[in-house]
Amino acid sequence: MRPQRPGAPDASGLAAGYLLLSAILGCAGIGALVGWPLGAVMPLALAGAALGVVLGFYLVWVRWFRRR
Repeated sequence: MRPQRPGAPDASGLAAGYLLLSAILGCAGIGALVGWPLGAVMPLALAGAALGVVLGFYLVWVRWFRRR
């Protein structure tokens, strides 16, 4: 693996997007599965998607922006 030049673009934006999208879809899927036996699939899937947005941004922040 070659070292990158300082300031050279990398794929971290793509990885952050996939992390955000997977958190949204995963939480929406969990919300739909919880809502299925309750008869409220769509409202709980939407609530799960909203939670997934928050979780996804938090995961991106932890992965790339948090100071160690």
